[in-house]
Amino acid sequence: MNIKSILIVLLTLIILIINKTAAQTLSGEEIYKRCSPSVLYLISYDFKNKPSAIGSGVIINKEGLIATNYHIFENMQNIAAIFGKDTIKNLSVVAADVLRDILILYDETNKLNASAELGNSDSILVGETIFAIGNPEGLEKTFSDGRISGKRYDPYLNRDIIQISAPISHGSSGGGLFNSKGQLIGITYSGFKEGQNLNFAIPINDYLKIRPSNFKNISEITTKFYKGYNALQSGNYEESLKYFLIIEGFLKDKQKSKFHGDFFFLIGEAYSQLKNSQKALYYFNEAIKIDSNFVEGYNRIGSEHMFRGELDVAENYFNKSILLDPNFAPAYSNKGSIFLMNNNLDDALFFFNKAIQINKYFATAYNNIGVLLNKKASYNESIKYHLIALQIEPNIGLYYLGLANSYFDKEEYDSSKFYVEKAIKLDKMLDKAYILLIDIYCIKEEYKMALEQCEVFLELYPRSFVGYNKIGQIHIMQNNYDQSLQFFNKALAVNPKDPSTYYYLGRLYFSIKNFDSTKIFLNKAIENDSSYSAAYKYLGYVKYAELNFEDAITTFHKALELNQYDYELYWFWGDTYRALCKFDSAIIFYNRALSLNDKKEEILYDLGVVYERLNDDSEAIKYYKKSFEKNKKFYKSYIVLSSLYLKKNLYDEAIEILVYILNLGCFDPGLYNNLAIAFINKKDFISAKVYLEDGLRKNPEDEGIMNSLSKVFYYLDEIKTAIKYAQQAARLGSKEAQDWLTKSNLTW
Repeated sequence: MNIKSILIVLLTLIILIINKTAAQTLSGEEIYKRCSPSVLYLISYDFKNKPSAIGSGVIINKEGLIATNYHIFENMQNIAAIFGKDTIKNLSVVAADVLRDILILYDETNKLNASAELGNSDSILVGETIFAIGNPEGLEKTFSDGRISGKRYDPYLNRDIIQISAPISHGSSGGGLFNSKGQLIGITYSGFKEGQNLNFAIPINDYLKIRPSNFKNISEITTKFYKGYNALQSGNYEESLKYFLIIEGFLKDKQKSKFHGDFFFLIGEAYSQLKNSQKALYYFNEAIKIDSNFVEGYNRIGSEHMFRGELDVAENYFNKSILLDPNFAPAYSNKGSIFLMNNNLDDALFFFNKAIQINKYFATAYNNIGVLLNKKASYNESIKYHLIALQIEPNIGLYYLGLANSYFDKEEYDSSKFYVEKAIKLDKMLDKAYILLIDIYCIKEEYKMALEQCEVFLELYPRSFVGYNKIGQIHIMQNNYDQSLQFFNKALAVNPKDPSTYYYLGRLYFSIKNFDSTKIFLNKAIENDSSYSAAYKYLGYVKYAELNFEDAITTFHKALELNQYDYELYWFWGDTYRALCKFDSAIIFYNRALSLNDKKEEILYDLGVVYERLNDDSEAIKYYKKSFEKNKKFYKSYIVLSSLYLKKNLYDEAIEILVYILNLGCFDPGLYNNLAIAFINKKDFISAKVYLEDGLRKNPEDEGIMNSLSKVFYYLDEIKTAIKYAQQAARLGSKEAQDWLTKSNLTW
């Protein structure tokens, strides 16, 4: 259930008597003089005590009750009124209907004595002359007239609304709508920019149905409740609990009612957002104890168990929600999430679509389909569904996170960073958003920024094993293995059963070629989570590195059972078949990897290698070219391609590509050696000499370049210099130089 739709009236409100005395038709001047003193200028303050919204309000009785729109106070902490020269701060809330945008305030200072005369909105007629007084754009007590254009019914909110031709602008919301007798018949609340003279008001009788009794005694509680509610809605979860828990202290078991079930539900929601699952479950369970038919209560208990990984328990609660209300879309969407977590994507999609079938505006289901499509590496489709979710609910951080994840997996890191930062701005407690931002900095090799974000994360979640894990991973990337180990041990001290920590410990030991320790920790990850496909994948890769190829393939099969959309798995599998010289199988698996991630230049390079091994030089050249087209700085492809050109005696093509990457800033010794071979075969010894000498300046201890220089000077008949370079190359270990010197009866 959408929290905003909880219709909460804390206590019964006072009966307001409609003044039914006979009244005469008044002129515009008389109406303004009589009615404008009752119209107030309202200012709302956010939880940082900054003025953030303006509006209007109307005094509706002599005791200081004010009728206005709830949206003026929405997500705010305090609301104040300007009355004449006085600013009355911290007005109390005595009643509200959040969904219908109704709010009734109370002035405890007793300064508001200019009450409007109340009319009967049930008796209004279409075509009747009306007058509006409000504060559009801050212009106090602006007076306009018009007619009643229609009496409408809003089936979604189950209420009547008054359509008027008098203009309503920003700041006029909550203003007074008066009839020609000067009686208040409505509270203005909306105008459509797209439609001229298309404006609305809430009938005053809707306010009178929310009748506070003894409001002076209950205003403290109701004000705290709505401040807590607004804090919850604006993401100030600790602030919301401050207010809610004060109210809880006033409640006794004998006072509990269906309303109070909603109240405990809100406390549970605040704890859930603060990641305090134990307390969240306690309050959600309190809610369903009070109201055994509380559909959303069962659904949120299920969600909490789902986040704890207790999927069977979660599904039982989702089923209870559906049993109570077969058209409750969130429960179907949550059931889909369970299947998604189990990588059962077809069943997950069925339940997400079922939720959308029930409610085509259910943004969460669209977002979940986006997550599902991202798992299938359908990144563009995934992005489309996340954007649909954001069109429906544009201020949900989780949906921006989904969008950021899709761009991340699509390797569009700048776009991913843009959206993940929006997610964090909207929801500062969105832990996975910080993790993604850390990953983006790591991909960009901005490790200092990544570590700073880890510190931010740990400030929000002290002693978080996830935070320690991330710091450990960053140190692996920087080859700081001892520091990495320290942070992984910290993570295990917090959560000794976390499979991801054991997985990354395995990755650490793989980095230092300690395969026995790698296998121990990867198996420990699997022991704690038998569905951890990445652990099986890397366990297979370890066996590949140990040349145990058949066992590697068996382990890859297990990983595939758990996740058939991991491009890296197919890539590793292709490497294994290549090592077994099963090149046709290698090509199949490399192409499967590319179908899931077509941007990986390394896979394209590996395909080139396979085709070269098959002596299909044209296909090899095609894939080497594709490889560096994906990444202009993937120098390995250029060098191997140049070697292939040399093999085919295409010296000019080899020179062109080698000079190109030299200008990009690659100074690999193999580049200079291939250039020398090309120029030597073209009998251009001077060019070969120039490039090799430049290469030696860049790589002063490279025996290959020295050996090539020896050959060039030999061809130039500079024998002494040729011998000098041959001897230097031989001392550095060049077998070719050693053999030549021995054959020439020369020492080194």
